[in-house]
Amino acid sequence: MQTKKVRRLAMLFAVMLVISIIAGHSHSLKAASSLGKDTLTMITSPDYPPYEFYDTQGGERQIVGFDIDIAKNLAQKLGFKLQVMESDFNGLIPALQANRADFVMAGMTPTPERQKNVDFSNNPSCGLSNDVCLSPLNNL
Repeated sequence: MQTKKVRRLAMLFAVMLVISIIAGHSHSLKAASSLGKDTLTMITSPDYPPYEFYDTQGGERQIVGFDIDIAKNLAQKLGFKLQVMESDFNGLIPALQANRADFVMAGMTPTPERQKNVDFSNNPSCGLSNDVCLSPLNNL
């Protein structure tokens, strides 16, 4: 019963996140299509189920989870393909700063130290500490 509640809250969060990002950034759709690239690169630390984790069914190790589903949906809505890269948690922000990824999606709490280095999404999190770090659009 508790698992169903967590899944429902997580799904509600995912839907709210997608709606708020798309609605709040609809002006970015034209800008995104004019970047001259067709793939957005997301980096994550796949050790935080159900948001991002490894699925090894079928003999292939694949990163899956709610964050991956959200990122795929956002990339598609913006007209991009999505490439998912993995890193240990401590390497996420440095990878973003080094332009090895366009954005981070991970269970990352926005601490004052992290906020000095990257921007975090401002979204209702339903009591969860799941946020998105974004690189400025002109940096993609």
